[in-house]
Amino acid sequence: MKFARRRVMFESALEMIEADVRAAGAGEELSLSIDERFSIVPCKEGTLYLAGRELDARNHADAVIELADIVQYEVIDVLMTLWPWCNQHNSLANPQLKDDIPVWWCESGKHTLHRIGGIALQLLFRSYSA
Repeated sequence: MKFARRRVMFESALEMIEADVRAAGAGEELSLSIDERFSIVPCKEGTLYLAGRELDARNHADAVIELADIVQYEVIDVLMTLWPWCNQHNSLANPQLKDDIPVWWCESGKHTLHRIGGIALQLLFRSYSA
């Protein structure tokens, strides 16, 4: 995949995750962006990074999972907040692919907490139905 297309893919994935962080009220102090470093080797693509970690995913679903893992770590480390949290099982949810869909997965209860990017959508739909 071309470098420019990979960058757009990762930026799109990051927007989904940041929407979940903002919807949970945990993201005002968190500022993340996709960084790039270009190769000095001719004909070699540059490398993309988030929070100092090299990004490897080659498709959108894997990019969402990869970035969600990094963002979750940053929320925990920088904001000292466990997120996202499953209140039903009193445990942290983790990003996983389930049926090729990126979700926040509660390992304790073996269930999907939300689709990644879906927390914000749920709140938006609730506000319209109220």
